[in-house]
This record gives sequence, C-alpha cells and structure tokens, in this order.
Amino acid sequence: MFKLAANQLPFRWLLPIPIIMIIYALILMPVGDLLLNTQSLILNHQPGIHDYHATAGLGTALFNVGIVGLMVMGLLKYYKLPLNANGTSALFIMMGFAFIGKNFMNIIPFIIGGFLYSKFQNIPFKRVLVASLLASCLAPLIEFTMLSLPYNFAAKYAVSILVGIVISLVAIPIASHILLTHQGYNLYNMGYAAGFIGIIAVSVLRSFGLEVEKFALVTEIENSALIWLLLAFNIYFIAVGIFSKCERDKPYKTIYFYSGRLVTDFTRVLGPGTTMINMGIMGGIGILFVLVFKASLSGPIVAGLFTLTGFSSFGNHPKNTLPVMIGAIIGVLFLNHNLTISAGMVAVLFSTTLAPIAGEYGVLAGLTVGLMHTVLVSSMASLHAGMNLYNNGFSGGLIATLFVPIIDAYKEDKNAPRK
Repeated sequence: MFKLAANQLPFRWLLPIPIIMIIYALILMPVGDLLLNTQSLILNHQPGIHDYHATAGLGTALFNVGIVGLMVMGLLKYYKLPLNANGTSALFIMMGFAFIGKNFMNIIPFIIGGFLYSKFQNIPFKRVLVASLLASCLAPLIEFTMLSLPYNFAAKYAVSILVGIVISLVAIPIASHILLTHQGYNLYNMGYAAGFIGIIAVSVLRSFGLEVEKFALVTEIENSALIWLLLAFNIYFIAVGIFSKCERDKPYKTIYFYSGRLVTDFTRVLGPGTTMINMGIMGGIGILFVLVFKASLSGPIVAGLFTLTGFSSFGNHPKNTLPVMIGAIIGVLFLNHNLTISAGMVAVLFSTTLAPIAGEYGVLAGLTVGLMHTVLVSSMASLHAGMNLYNNGFSGGLIATLFVPIIDAYKEDKNAPRK
C-alpha cells in the first residue's frame, strides 16, 4: 500500500481522460480543420442545447471537451483545490457539457464573476471556484446576447462577458441558499438555482420585446468507437481503484450505507481507490443502459454518462441510483416515448440527480421520483427557453423540494403513537 493525500483523487489518475480526448480528436481531424472548426463553434454558437459534433464534427467536439477538461484541472491545481467529490464532479460535468453547449470561451465570464464575488465577500476565490464553473450552465444567455445585440463584434462580446459576470455574481449565493429547500436530495443543485435565474432572465428579455425561443440541435453520433472509448475509461477507473491499494480505502460494500445526500464525499468517507471503483461501475451501468435499449448515441447522452460518472464520487451508487433509473424508464414508456431516441435516454441518465431520495427512503420512493422526473423534465425547458443547460437539475430540485416533505409527513404520521 502507499499513502495518498487525504480525501481526494490524485490528479494523475484523471489527467489522461482530457488528454486522450484531444489525441482522439487529432486522429479524427487534421489540426488545421480542427482549429477552424473550433473557431466557428465559438463564434457561431446558437443558445441552448447545441450538439457540437452536429455542426463542427466529432473531432472538434472531442477537442473542446479535452481543452475544457484541462482548463478545469489547471484551475483546480493552481488554486490548490483537491479532486475531492466537489472537484471531481465539477470536472466531469464540465467535460460532459462541453459536448453540448459549453466551450473554453463561454465559461470564462462566469469564472471572472466568481472571482469578483470572492473579492466582494472578502473570501478566497478557491471557495467559490467550483460554483463559478457550474454557473456556466447559463452560458446560453451569453450566446443569446451575442446573437441579439445590433452592435459590432467587440461590443457584443463585451456585453456578453458582462452578462456572464452578473449571472455568476447572483448564481453563487442563490445556489448556496437553495440547497436548503431540497435538503440535499437533488445532486445537481446549481441546475435548480439556474432554472429560476433562467426563468427571470427570459422574462426580462421578453418584456423588452426580444424573441427568446427554445433551441436544441441534437443528432446521432455515428462513430461507434466513442462508446467503447467511454467504456474503456470506466474499466480504467475500476482498474486504478483496485490496483492502487490505498491504505485508506474501505471495502466497496460499505458504500451502500450512505444515502448519497449532499454533501456525501466518497473520497473522504471511502477513500480514493473505492471512489474510482464506484465511478467506473456507475459509468459502466450508464453505458449498459444505452446499449441494452439501443439508444442513439448523441452529445446529450455522452454528457449524461460523464455526469453520472463524476457524481459517483458525490452520492451516486448502484443501490440508490438503479431504482431511480428504472422509475425513469417506466416514465418514458408510460409517456409512449421511445428509449432509442436520445431524449428518452437522456432523461433516464440525468434522473440520477434524485438518487439520494432512493438512498434515504427506499426503492419505492426511487421508482416514484424517477417516473416523476421524466414527466416533469420535458416541460421545464420551455420555462427558461433552454437557457439552463442543467435542466434536469432544475426538474430534480422541484421534485425533491415537493416530494421530501410529503414523504416525511406520512412517515412521521405512520410512526406516531396511536391514541
């Protein structure tokens, strides 16, 4: 056995992921084309869910994912933030959504906003760095600003940066406060906060006569090698976890003692090796669902797989996640949707934001909230016109906020002494 820094994953364990993404991108596309397509992706980006491989090619999408991943890891390393559950989940959700809306340019204003917030509050920036990264789920508002203003490029870009800064300044405190409303039962907490910000922002824009319509561009990824690359990543996670033999690691079965409710840092309570094993297992389960139901691989599905993997350091494990996913599948079938279509499987993968409810209240509760999620999530995006990329976090937050008090009330009533 060997010693590792407490409560975190070594950077060297996860650094190969973005690097391999960039290498794969260079294999798929010449460097010149890659750079031109990346420039086009940044300058001509439509607001909303934008499957980058559809307009710029799979190589460009993978290159963007790799650059965003290295950027996030660089920031975490520079500010001496560990790859604990908070940092790891942020890294994976940022890389995942770099397939469908985030790029290394439109996240910068949110980082600047987080830096300014830390100065206003007189706190170290490292305390809000992850929150400022997650606030970039509202990046479509920046894109909308760029496309809507009748100014020259420099002026539009300056205003869009200002918009991102302002959003970050308000999203960070709102996300911190709104955690109290769902009591930690919604893993994608920033998505919940961003949903309300998106609704208000869209309402303001429409009040000025601007047309804000939901935009979503999603197409099937025909390169089947990508799903096997993702599977290889998960096998790698499991292998690293097994062969690292870290002295702090607890047996994997102990993970089932935890409900997954925020904040459950598996790197702290189980050790880095066991956390890596869980990430690999959960990512593999997500891929298995995609393959079994023959879902068309798309940017949103890849984002869902990355997110599930990352949050398997922060609450997700098989016992609390599978009931929710099965409930979501029942919901998709109940609505007569097709699981082979991207939207259905995306709802299943992201329903795992509600895993802590199954972990705390049991299988039936997990099935119920999973079903509720698929019913609700498709309607949520229209409220903020797709301006919140973490729409599933918004839906999950509403369900947790409403469902948990109800189940608590009936649970308490059932256990109350009879007169």
